[in-house]
Amino acid sequence: MTSPTLTTTEIENYASRFSEILARLVKENGRPVSTLVFFPKGGCFNASRLFCAFRSEIRFTATQVTGDPIGKFTKSQHGWIVFDNSSGKGVIDLTCEQFDDCDLPCPFVSETSHWHDERWQIVERKLVSRKDLTNENLAEPELDYLNEILSEMGISKQSPEHGVSSLVR
Repeated sequence: MTSPTLTTTEIENYASRFSEILARLVKENGRPVSTLVFFPKGGCFNASRLFCAFRSEIRFTATQVTGDPIGKFTKSQHGWIVFDNSSGKGVIDLTCEQFDDCDLPCPFVSETSHWHDERWQIVERKLVSRKDLTNENLAEPELDYLNEILSEMGISKQSPEHGVSSLVR
């Protein structure tokens, strides 16, 4: 069975809800999951990794990217997501609001982004799945967040609507 292709609007809806739930969970639980404890500030890599693992549950193609700053900007790297959808490719940034020079809405979802193109040089692209999260040191807390997000969004074990596999680790 071929999975349906999501529109940018559908991806934006998933990203907004995902980000909203993650921010609330971090605030309520205060579990120190690397940089997510300050989400969205400084949480770009782990938030992007979680969303990429999440995207495999709702079945669209997304890749975590890492960018080095271009020119006079911060010396820190930044992480965000690129996706494929029904109209081509696009950008998802769950933490762009942490940068003073960024006036994009957060989370940001669009088919183009001049801010990303002009400010960041992509140095790495990585597909991230749930399996990747289980192979890393922070796997258990991140998977707990991911499972809670999926549950709150109504994406559950073997959901016929979404064709989602088991959420069990």
